[in-house]
Amino acid sequence: MELSNRIQDTIRMKNFFVILLSIFSSGVLGETPAAPSELTVLGTRSWIKLQWKDNAINEAGYRIYWSSDKQRPADPCAVLSSNTTCYYIQDVKPQTDYHIWIEAYNGSGVSKILKGEATTSKTWKLDSAELAELTEVPSSASVPKGMQLYWHDEFNDSLLNRNKWTTNYFSSFNYMDPDSRNEMLEDRLPQPAYRLNGKTIDIFVSDSLPNRLFSKKGNQKISSIQTYDWRTGENLLDNSRGGYFEVKVKRNSTGNPKGLNTAFWFDSPGPDLRYYLEQGTKVDGVEGIRPKEQVFEIDVFENLNAQFVLHGHVDQQGKFKHNIATHIAQGYDHVNQWVTHGILWTPNSIKHYINGNLIKEYSDKQRIFSPIIL
Repeated sequence: MELSNRIQDTIRMKNFFVILLSIFSSGVLGETPAAPSELTVLGTRSWIKLQWKDNAINEAGYRIYWSSDKQRPADPCAVLSSNTTCYYIQDVKPQTDYHIWIEAYNGSGVSKILKGEATTSKTWKLDSAELAELTEVPSSASVPKGMQLYWHDEFNDSLLNRNKWTTNYFSSFNYMDPDSRNEMLEDRLPQPAYRLNGKTIDIFVSDSLPNRLFSKKGNQKISSIQTYDWRTGENLLDNSRGGYFEVKVKRNSTGNPKGLNTAFWFDSPGPDLRYYLEQGTKVDGVEGIRPKEQVFEIDVFENLNAQFVLHGHVDQQGKFKHNIATHIAQGYDHVNQWVTHGILWTPNSIKHYINGNLIKEYSDKQRIFSPIIL
């Protein structure tokens, strides 16, 4: 009898516990979710980034609405899963004001609305999150004292910032090819292969990507992003005044690629070849304005050995003849290693750095290579 009572008491306790647990759970599910908060927005010409704090513990997900006429749509423009804190609105119109509404929802209802506004500006601006990252991963020791940060990209978004980069690769050399020039003018240039993971950008070529050779007469696939768009004439980064430029890269290859070239370089802008051609040269009605022995292209590095190159000698027919200077730094392993490359471009000198160390200086006052864009 005593044992039986104990068993019965245990059963009652179990039932009591289950009932209490059921009441507790039902109570939470019966409440509408807490509203999201701390909304931040970043508007670019091609997307708007939304970030918010997830305050709900029982939401089924989020509904996002947006419009350019201040009127909230009847139906959500996007429905997201629970615990989401970031979203990119794509296919936006440049130079447009957007209104945004975010709500959490579950089976019992919706939260209070979190509202925001964004302008899809076509100009870049320094981002506070990226600036904060510089305190954790600072620039190299070769940055001259007294200089202020003017432009940077940490590639910590899931999409490429088109206010900073164009994917329409083109150069002064390509302008000499009529087929490539027509593709550029008609906005038919092949597009690059790249991946963004929120921390870095991986620019690559493979057997399948890009899906064709860059030019009919060439033998290379090219994946590239750049700051000047030859077709529109838009210069996303004004580099006519020089300054200090730095990039941190890791290079690698697999298989047996032919003609492999990895490069970070500066090219003379369009819309024609006036900066490529030397003074006294006229090709296809374009007169050159570049002083002889001033460079039209600086390769801060190219190839897997990180060759530094100053391009400059062009003949009277507009054909490139040879480099002004070439240098390969010894003692550095560039393959599958993070390496920081820098260049200090002033009106009368060019200095080349690797990992904060000065590699070579071009500052002969009788032979000023440094370009001056007029």
